[in-house]
Amino acid sequence: MIEYELRTDIGTRDEQQDSAHAQLTNGLFTAVLCDGMGGHKGGAIASGIAVREFMSAAASGLIDRNSIPESLISCAEKTNRLVFDLCDKSGARLDAGTTLVSIVIDENKLYWLSAGDSRLYIIRNGKITQITKDHNYFYVLDRLLSERRISEEEYQRKSKGGNALISYIGISKLDIIDINLEPFILYPGDIILLCSDGLFKIMDNDDILRCIDERTDRSADNLMDFIRRSGNTRKDNSTFIIVRMRCSVI
Repeated sequence: MIEYELRTDIGTRDEQQDSAHAQLTNGLFTAVLCDGMGGHKGGAIASGIAVREFMSAAASGLIDRNSIPESLISCAEKTNRLVFDLCDKSGARLDAGTTLVSIVIDENKLYWLSAGDSRLYIIRNGKITQITKDHNYFYVLDRLLSERRISEEEYQRKSKGGNALISYIGISKLDIIDINLEPFILYPGDIILLCSDGLFKIMDNDDILRCIDERTDRSADNLMDFIRRSGNTRKDNSTFIIVRMRCSVI
C-alpha cells in the first residue's frame, strides 16, 4: 500500500510557480513536481503545463509498464518541446522554463526522471539519500575539477554562478537528465520525498529526518511547520510530495 501527502507554501514570493500532483492510475503510482523558473517570464505556466502533461500521460496509459523509463523519456521530451514553444499573445516566445522531478512506482519498483534542481530523496532505516543530481553549473565544475581540467582557484572563481541551471524543461535541447533504466526495489517502510529547492535550501538532511513521523500526514505537517517557521525573510515557494511504502506488494 502507498500513502502520500502533498504540501505547498508560497513563501514570501508574489506568485506560486511550483506545481505538483500525484495519483494512482492503471496500477501505476505517478507523482511529478515542477518549479517554474523564477527569473523566466511564464514560469508558473511552464510548471503547470509540465505537471498536466505527465499526469495526462499516466491517466491515458501512455506510460507503458513494460517500458517505463522509455515512456518517461518520451514524455519529458514532448513536454520540453511544449514549454520551449510557449508564446505570448503577440507570438513572441515566453522563454519559460521549469525544473521537473517525477516518479513512477509499479508494485515495489521505483523509476524516476528529473531535469533541473528539484530533488528526489529516499529515506530508509533512518538514513536519507539524495538520488538525483542538481543540474546546475556546479554539476559542470565538479566534473571539471574531478578530471583535473580546472584548478581549485578557478573552481572557486567560477562557482559564484554555480546555481545557474544547465538543464530544465523548456531548454532548446534536453540532453541532461537523471533517470534509472533498471528499477529501484522498494521495501516496506521506505519513504520517497520529491521537493523543490524552497525546501532543501531551508532544511538540511538532519532537519528532514527529524520531521519524519510514523504517520505520513504528521511527517508532512512537520516539514511544512519547519518551512513556515524559518526565519528566512526571502523564502522561495516550497513544495513537496512525501510517499511511504506501507506493506510488501511482492
